[in-house]
Amino acid sequence: MELAIKILFFLLFLATYGGWAYANHHLSEVVKRPDAAASQPKLVLLQELQAIINYFGLLIFVFLLSGFWNWTLAISFFGTAQIGILVTLALWTIVGAAEQKWLARALWAGYEFDIKYRFFSWTLVALACLIVVGYPIAVGIAYFRHALSSELTVTIFQYTLVMVVLLAIVILPVSIALTASPNLDEDTRSRFLISQLGGLIPNAFIIALVFVAFGGGSFQFSKENLSAKLLLEVTAVVLAFFALTMIIPYLLGVRFARSKRKRFFDNQKRLLSELEDALEPLSAGSIAGLEKVKVEIARSLDNLQAGDAMLGIASKLDVVDADELPPAMQPVVPAYRATRDTDARFRYLDDLMLLMSNIDTAIAELRAKSSEDERVKLAQTWSRVFEKRRERLDERQKTEESGSVVPQLAFSGASIVLSAALGGVGKTLWEKVLLPALHQ
Repeated sequence: MELAIKILFFLLFLATYGGWAYANHHLSEVVKRPDAAASQPKLVLLQELQAIINYFGLLIFVFLLSGFWNWTLAISFFGTAQIGILVTLALWTIVGAAEQKWLARALWAGYEFDIKYRFFSWTLVALACLIVVGYPIAVGIAYFRHALSSELTVTIFQYTLVMVVLLAIVILPVSIALTASPNLDEDTRSRFLISQLGGLIPNAFIIALVFVAFGGGSFQFSKENLSAKLLLEVTAVVLAFFALTMIIPYLLGVRFARSKRKRFFDNQKRLLSELEDALEPLSAGSIAGLEKVKVEIARSLDNLQAGDAMLGIASKLDVVDADELPPAMQPVVPAYRATRDTDARFRYLDDLMLLMSNIDTAIAELRAKSSEDERVKLAQTWSRVFEKRRERLDERQKTEESGSVVPQLAFSGASIVLSAALGGVGKTLWEKVLLPALHQ
């Protein structure tokens, strides 16, 4: 009879676990839709649903397999998620939260990661699948091996935390790659960093649980030495995690992006200067000079497209309707279209194509003029056109390279919130949740 009841509860756990996995998958698909972040309330709602599904789902797993439930723990989980969401909203308000295309741009960056690092991406997917499949197997073995006791509660709790930590580790490479991407615009990168910062708050709580559940190495389970030692160790881990997975990739991404944009701007300004030199004063070799610059532009375009597979994919997306693509590819089209005007590669590509068209027009107009005076005046006009364009590029470059206070702001916000949030985590968690559970 006891075995039959255990089997019934385990089947109920499997059904709940399957529903949890499906809900997470469905939520990830919703996030990919073009209107997922169309408004701030909608984005907050998605974050709230994610917090409820993830945290309450994990606690329900533990309850079904061990009978352990504690409202203090449940409220602490949900409360830290709310703190994270509030921090995200506050920082978004500071940087300006009206523009909500960043989620689509992050989706395009994720698609780019999948295309450029296909083997690594599939390896991460395979690892995630192994973790998701391995968790019910591991807890199932523990569930049928032990009777209902505090030992089973701790074991199930440990296995659940291991699953959460391992899934987070699997996702980290993608998160780091997106943050450090040289093709991400700074607004999207800043918002992505802020979203990670908001997630750091509940992550800090989970890290505290890991230290308590596994003893933190030499850490002793005693109420007397818990608060100071736990706070010190958890804070050190959280700050290291914050630096290695958020701030350093962010700063590297800013540096890589600025370097790439500078290279694009410098090449365009060099080409424009050569056009000015070829046209003024007008000479017999002016048209040949224009055609030489045109050849250089064509070479730059070839090198750009040959060195980046995404440009070839983008050219196909420009001429195809989303309905004609496979279902898995359809969310990529609006993501690409929301990204195109902010991606330095596409702006550079468009600028070079426009410059090449201008050169063709200038050559045709110069050849059409019959008198030398008309050709000289026209050459001077085109020279001023290219000169003004070069000046606008200078202004655009200065605007795009202007400094940002987001990293310092994010770090200050993280320090303040974590200091306040983690100060009472250890003592409250230990005294009101885990100690009673261990002695049941």
